[in-house]
Amino acid sequence: MLWLWYVIMGIGLVGMMWCAKNQRRVANAQLYSVICLVVVAVSAIMALSSYFGDGELEQSISNAKQFELAKVDQIADFVNKNYAGKKVAVIVRSDMLKPSDYQINVVEAFTERVKDKVQLQDPMIIQMIDYSQQSADTQNPPPVMSPEEELNAKKYNQQFDACKKAKVDLIVNFAGLPPMTEEVNKLQIWRWGKKDPQIVLAEINEMSFNPNTLRTCIAAAVVSKPDVVFDYLEDKAPEDLAAAFKLRFVLLTEKNAPQVLDNKGQVKSGLK
Repeated sequence: MLWLWYVIMGIGLVGMMWCAKNQRRVANAQLYSVICLVVVAVSAIMALSSYFGDGELEQSISNAKQFELAKVDQIADFVNKNYAGKKVAVIVRSDMLKPSDYQINVVEAFTERVKDKVQLQDPMIIQMIDYSQQSADTQNPPPVMSPEEELNAKKYNQQFDACKKAKVDLIVNFAGLPPMTEEVNKLQIWRWGKKDPQIVLAEINEMSFNPNTLRTCIAAAVVSKPDVVFDYLEDKAPEDLAAAFKLRFVLLTEKNAPQVLDNKGQVKSGLK
């Protein structure tokens, strides 16, 4: 059925081009052009509906959730084994007014796995938009910032500094890193030492991640296997969380870094 909507869409596009070329010779060319545009729009909508109509979208969402839970499971296992009884802080990100359902579910899953093993602090939130700084002048509002500008090093550093002042032993960062590499380089954690809190990165931009930080502040980081091919629409993530994690990720630590990273600090291909 999907191919049929593509054919109809193609006919509509051809019709629009024909109308554009013959608008001076054909009396109702403009009307025909509008009809062709409607045909293209409707066929595009139906094609998308057909594409996701057989459960592909649900499968994709299910796979994404399973892989995220797999990351939480492995991070929690690492924390329980290495930081039992220690003071642990969790950082999440607010998309707009509050953390997304995804971030909330991640915190709940992590809390359930570590609550009896560590001293877990209340989640710290990196606010994407700081409404307290918004101008009260409705006629001259501040310029709208892009997500890359909103999620800057300053906001991350505020939460890292709060964790440091709280004297936590470990920070589990589910908020990712700033999207811009220059902002990542401004993070204060890269200058932390052994006496400062250790950090687990659940999501990193591998292009901006310096593996040398494993010798200082980074206790562990989830990295993707570079050569894994997984079709979120058709494939199915393993039900076993450990198997799902092993399929796509590696928990990088100082101990396994020689086996995971090459001499340029990039994740090796062919990891088992």
